[in-house]
Amino acid sequence: MPAITPIPGESFNGLLHRWAAANFIDSMLEITRQAGVEYPHVQDVALNERRDLSKIAEITGVPLPELQVRTLPADEDGLTRKLFGVSVRKTDLEVRDRRFAPASLRLSAHHRALWMVRTISFCPETWQYLRSTCHRDQCGVTQQWSSTFGIERCGRCLADLRDSPSDLVPEEEREALHALVDLLSPDPARKRSILATLPASLGEITPDAAYELLIRLMKVVDPSLPAARTNMHLAGPHQLSSAMAQAWRILQSWPEGFVGLAAERIRARVTRDDGNQGESMRFLSLWRNRSQLSDPIARRIVKEISDFIDISDPVNAARFLTLNAAAAAVGLKQSRLSNLRRAGVLRTRFAIRRDRPMAAFCADEIASLNVGFEDRMSIETARAQLGITCHGVEQLVALGLLDEVAHPYFRARYIWVPLSFASLKAFCGRVETEGRPISGPKVPLDMAAKVIGGRLKPWGAMLKMLLDGELDYEFLGGLKTLAKAIHIRTSDVPRLRSIQFDTTSIRPFKFQALMSKRDAADTLNLGPNQATRLLSDHITPRGSRSVVVPIEAVEKLAAKYVSAAELAWLLGLSKTEAYFLAKRCGVPHSRPGGFLRSEAIERLDLPR
Repeated sequence: MPAITPIPGESFNGLLHRWAAANFIDSMLEITRQAGVEYPHVQDVALNERRDLSKIAEITGVPLPELQVRTLPADEDGLTRKLFGVSVRKTDLEVRDRRFAPASLRLSAHHRALWMVRTISFCPETWQYLRSTCHRDQCGVTQQWSSTFGIERCGRCLADLRDSPSDLVPEEEREALHALVDLLSPDPARKRSILATLPASLGEITPDAAYELLIRLMKVVDPSLPAARTNMHLAGPHQLSSAMAQAWRILQSWPEGFVGLAAERIRARVTRDDGNQGESMRFLSLWRNRSQLSDPIARRIVKEISDFIDISDPVNAARFLTLNAAAAAVGLKQSRLSNLRRAGVLRTRFAIRRDRPMAAFCADEIASLNVGFEDRMSIETARAQLGITCHGVEQLVALGLLDEVAHPYFRARYIWVPLSFASLKAFCGRVETEGRPISGPKVPLDMAAKVIGGRLKPWGAMLKMLLDGELDYEFLGGLKTLAKAIHIRTSDVPRLRSIQFDTTSIRPFKFQALMSKRDAADTLNLGPNQATRLLSDHITPRGSRSVVVPIEAVEKLAAKYVSAAELAWLLGLSKTEAYFLAKRCGVPHSRPGGFLRSEAIERLDLPR
């Protein structure tokens, strides 16, 4: 009988199947019977300890060492077998069904040993998902080892399995999945190379321990996988490959990867479980039961991480804060603080206490909030110091001239944008030092800004223009607000009308949709009494500074009315002269809003 040449990485059953097909032997039973297997229904040779390797070598002409390297010898515990030197659970090995990747069979029609591992749902040569059934609708039979018509042929209808369709593993998963392939490689150098990429926190780790931890972590990553490990392979191929890729990334970032995943799962839960269908706690309890996790190195690693997050241990107490302690530190109700943590505003630390999971707070993060409290100032305080509107302050933040307090807690905790006092101080200092004496008539910036009407004032763009040197200004100290201390030439006032604040050219920023009546008066160029009467439909509660005026409504009023103060700048007259000129020209006047803008533009020949 003609002999065949073994292919590196080929499985034992696949090698015998190829030999049988090459010699026109139609059944694997012919080989197992001659190899001394007593049971006529046994098709598998790789796991059968009663077969005679010497007899098989004599029959097939394959060198005995080539057969021995492809056997799957049982370990002493009776639960695992060696696959290229790596201990793999017997239940993780598929010996009944013949799985295949069509594209890989087109490259070489032989059965890869890696295809026997049930939890591996893909072929690393072509990144196709494995399948085990005939693609023909009239057949659809599951491929097994009984018929030996060729690895690439269906055992019933002899259809060419290389024509079967199969999906591909997503690109983003392949790098992580290739690590598992190296872990189960017959090449010891590849095993050592991939183990060297794992963090030192895992200590001395073997391929056996790495593989076992990887499979255990798949259930933590995706708790929807079948509960029993023996049934895990029944999940979809994409579900298996996705969970395996994420599990390897967790190993690569150990222990932070596992702790971070467990914290993310427990973050939103309101009950007393681990938020992960119990899988996080099941993993942490593996070290207690040798039948569950027999590998001593894997058990040591699991125990170490269990001890690492045990809040009962005084060594770990400094890294965690309970809800009571965190609420006392920030002066907030426990329910409100818990909601902020569940929303992701505050970090969640996964911890265990007396073998129960708990969502703790990060002690360092809570301590850092105290620094934020010292630096934090309200946007209203910043507005008062700058002498502009709150919307103008938001513009400065959006332009990067002012900073928010970095931690998202303050944005979630307060209505207005929490600003950094240090950044405001630095901004005011920069404006003061960069000002230069100017000649000729000059006017304070807050007065000159009244030339802008019909829209929200671009305070942020104006101040940026000054700092960029596009408009000369002089800083006069000793005045109450920044806008009053900045003076520009009277001749430069008309240039302010051309300044625009383009929200599309800045970083993403969420502006408030409401404004105070004081800010509305600034936008409308009205005095406080006029603005209060004009905005009387928007009631402010007594003793409150509630923001009650929609900015959209203010913009509509600004487009409708023009004040005497704005007319004065546009006409180059005093406010009184501008008022009476508009009256003489018949521009309709509506108290308390002012003159109708459309009529004033037409009758006074104003710029649009």
